[in-house]
Amino acid sequence: MQSDDAVGAQRQRNPVWKVVEHAQAAHPRFTVDTSRFAEHHASKPDPKYADDLYLAFACATGDRAALAVFEERHLSCVGQWIAKLREQPAFVDEVRQRVSERLLLGVSPKILDYSGKGPLGAWTRVAAMRAALDLLEEQKRGGGDDETESLAVAIDPELMIIRERHLPQFRAAFRGALEALDARERNLLRFHLIDGLNIGSIGKIIGKSRATVGRMVIGCRQKVFEETRRRLVELCGAPVDDVRSLMRLLQSQLDVSIGRFLREDGAG
Repeated sequence: MQSDDAVGAQRQRNPVWKVVEHAQAAHPRFTVDTSRFAEHHASKPDPKYADDLYLAFACATGDRAALAVFEERHLSCVGQWIAKLREQPAFVDEVRQRVSERLLLGVSPKILDYSGKGPLGAWTRVAAMRAALDLLEEQKRGGGDDETESLAVAIDPELMIIRERHLPQFRAAFRGALEALDARERNLLRFHLIDGLNIGSIGKIIGKSRATVGRMVIGCRQKVFEETRRRLVELCGAPVDDVRSLMRLLQSQLDVSIGRFLREDGAG
């Protein structure tokens, strides 16, 4: 077994660890497993923006300080980025939430795909533009709200089989996760998903800033997602791949599914 001094010497000779130390110095408030980040950095082809890569990695692990920085530096710019497409506050809020969910939620958050070749802001801007264009297209097409759509949009045959195999347990896990929300969390989601209020309006009601409300909504969604996954494993003991497939399906229609439950739940 190598001594700490020997390990330290090896790290000093490894150029990746110099990058890690530089990133730590740039973001001293983040709590990150440096060995895992070193592996993540090494998996990317010649990343030029290591500090941004470190920020993205910390966000993927759920580090609160990193998420706050990402909110302040990048998510706060979504309105500017999509202004030429549509400037309405409700539309901007919806795009911002979609970007947050796509990049930061899930078993393997999409923000881990960021390569570090270009600035994280530019990469996030592309994600925001895509989300805005997708939302505009959805609004043009209109959309239903029945249960089949919310649970089975764009499902391939294999995923449909997995869904049908575990559907009772999946529904029970999802309902249990939603029932585990406290009254404050339910009201927050009801304001956003049922009443259609943007985060600025919700902030005025509950006395919080837009950024704080945004983080609270993301946190509630994440809680539902993770609790559903935990309960699903307990209820059906499904194979890991099946659980991942079901959770990807839930993630794609999370707001629709939560909204339906809240409507059924009434005043809760």
